[in-house]
Amino acid sequence: YLSSEGFKFFLPAALYYFLSTDENKTYMDSFIFRLNSQWEKDQHVFDDDQKSFILTFVRDHYSGLVSLISNP
Repeated sequence: YLSSEGFKFFLPAALYYFLSTDENKTYMDSFIFRLNSQWEKDQHVFDDDQKSFILTFVRDHYSGLVSLISNP
C-alpha cells in the first residue's frame, strides 16, 4: 500500500510507460483505481500543473470510467 507521497513518486513512471508503449497496460488500472478512490486524500501532494496533467490524462484515456474527472 502506497502513501500519498509514494503514489506521487510512482505515478509518473506509470504514466510514462502507459504513454510510451503498446504493451499490456492493465497495470495502469490499479493506478486509476487509486486516483478514483483516493483523489481527495492524494491530491494535496500534487501541485496545480500536476493535477491538471493528471485530470487531462484521465479525461483522454479513461473518460466515463473515473468519477474524479467530474470534480477538477
